[in-house]
Amino acid sequence: MTSVTPKRRRRLALAAAGTAAAMVLLPAAASAQQDTPFDDTLDEMRGTAEQIQNGQDPNVTGPASPGGPDVLETVPDGEDEAPDGEGVNPDLGDPVEDDDSEGHETDDPQFPDGGRGEVADIDFGEDNDTDIAKITGYEAEITDDGEAQSGVTVLGLLGEEIVGGESSSEGENQSRSNPTGAICEGTGGALCLNLLYQETSSTETAESLDAFAQGGVLAACLGGDNPNADATYECNAELVSAGVAEGFAGAQRDDDGNTKATSENETASLCLGGQNDERICDGLGTKVLHADSTSSAEDGDYETERNSYLLGLETGGSSEEIVDEPTGLAIPPGCGGADDEGAALLCVFFNQGESFEFGNGAASAQEALHLDVLRNTGLDVLAEIGQAESVAREFDCEPKNPKGPCPGDGEENGDDGEENGDDGKDDGKDDGKDDGKDDDGLATTGADIAPMAAGALALIGLGALSMAATRRRVGKHIA
Repeated sequence: MTSVTPKRRRRLALAAAGTAAAMVLLPAAASAQQDTPFDDTLDEMRGTAEQIQNGQDPNVTGPASPGGPDVLETVPDGEDEAPDGEGVNPDLGDPVEDDDSEGHETDDPQFPDGGRGEVADIDFGEDNDTDIAKITGYEAEITDDGEAQSGVTVLGLLGEEIVGGESSSEGENQSRSNPTGAICEGTGGALCLNLLYQETSSTETAESLDAFAQGGVLAACLGGDNPNADATYECNAELVSAGVAEGFAGAQRDDDGNTKATSENETASLCLGGQNDERICDGLGTKVLHADSTSSAEDGDYETERNSYLLGLETGGSSEEIVDEPTGLAIPPGCGGADDEGAALLCVFFNQGESFEFGNGAASAQEALHLDVLRNTGLDVLAEIGQAESVAREFDCEPKNPKGPCPGDGEENGDDGEENGDDGKDDGKDDGKDDGKDDDGLATTGADIAPMAAGALALIGLGALSMAATRRRVGKHIA
């Protein structure tokens, strides 16, 4: 039997476009973020990343064995299934909840399982095929052949990554760069001023596959106690924390085949007086242009949640979200018509998103702000601010498959992941310190980041144009 039970949290909504524009002009927003069922897992992932960073052994296994029977393959972007019907992923089908306004269609979440998102993506051209800038894009994924992988692009210009990093459970287990991290370390966490930071961690043990990614343009903290903090929510700041363009994602699959994935980001944040365990400001705080998505597939229960809003006001450990309902404004109305071929002067959409259920999992995608200027004129400028998506599926992990999707797959071939002449336990111990990704420097990208970084920081202002969306929860239990 299958039952679908949507749940909506009660919220305050101010839909007028003029009010929304005024809200955008308010100063920075709060780093406090909503608690999710995935928080404990994320804390474990951050702990594993710190172990690798400090040269400790997190009991990482080596690469999985190659070969063996084929399993589900990754679906190409924009397609619901692989070509020729081979190695297909589940068809997402129709959304069980759809918050798209007329003239807008949210991009479906993509496989493989995991969390993905970006604070800002700005494109140009009739087909939006010219990349102008990407700010804090990130992904943490578990592939269908049992690999954890994660990546961050803190800053990208004209299609080129300027600052970023990546990791894999089958290669380098971690990447980390924080050009100004020495300030935080030198003060024991009392003062942190982290610029253009990123960290990824991708590990495999006999119990789980874990992927984690985070990045941001700025994380500033005063009165904290964590000398290794990168993000504002890691500072434990009792006085002040402020962030610009921060985001993170995590994904985990355990040895029973259960999968969890999450993604969360915001354009700006400010908190005075410290945060509680749910990362909500205990004193006075605000957060601007926030989006999140969390999905889980565990023991036949498939759930997904999503949320976004333009402004959050936080006092005494509670939060009020403002402009959090789906809203659209188009000139002319319809934003190009039902066939999406007509020209439009301006299309602005807030808090758009969709939720899906399918055979063995759930997924959702959320977009806080979608701004399209001169649509279908050949001079289109598209700015998407605050995107988050997650996908989670449940797998059968018995018997072990040499190329299967679960942790430990491949170990019954007699190599235990020792193909490269070692047990894989040294992988990542020095990661983030050599190969251009050292703790106090930028990841090596072959580009001079100084002038490009300045230009990108200016683009952050464009990101403050808008963002928001409502959280939806969809539950599915199969008995």
